[in-house]
Amino acid sequence: MKCRPIKYTQAELGWLSDNRTLPISKYTEQFNVRFLRNVSKNNLHALRKRKGWKTGRTGYFEKGSKPHNAGTKGLIRVNKTSFKKGQVPQNRRPMYSERINKDGYVEIKVPEHNPHTGNATRFKLKHRWVWEQAHGAIPPSHILKFKDDNKTNCDISNLELMPRGVHAILNKRGYSHMPDEIKPTAKLIAKIDHKRFELKNGKGVAA
Repeated sequence: MKCRPIKYTQAELGWLSDNRTLPISKYTEQFNVRFLRNVSKNNLHALRKRKGWKTGRTGYFEKGSKPHNAGTKGLIRVNKTSFKKGQVPQNRRPMYSERINKDGYVEIKVPEHNPHTGNATRFKLKHRWVWEQAHGAIPPSHILKFKDDNKTNCDISNLELMPRGVHAILNKRGYSHMPDEIKPTAKLIAKIDHKRFELKNGKGVAA
């Protein structure tokens, strides 16, 4: 059921037309006080639209007017909530500072050229960096495995260089879910099976 339309007297319509440029809040307040009415802002706004009364406000900047943010193009205004007190932006973190990435690996800031940004420093997986400092580059055919399966334990004694083939065999056999006491045996068997595969396919030389 639709609401009954609001009726206005000629005096009320005359006042509403004469004062149509008032902001809607003042427009409504002054009208209700003057004529002892209780009409809502939405009702008066709808009336102005039906009557086609122009308020003088288009929502656009008129020619010659100056926006409040003029002259700030290309600038980012840092507000007081951008950084918490004591928090340091990533590009100002000290050398060798660390963080945990979304995959749970530790990353460390090191003095190496960043090929993506051109910066003289970059964040790198800590376990790979630790290994490279001690043993040099990691061969493409190998991966680094955490002996205790703890991604945050980047001590050199906890890292093991492993052929990708061996790693694939272990994953296929559910190595990560095996009891700790049988993992060394499972790893040895995987290495033997991988070596047998290489010899069978002419990728290795028998001793």
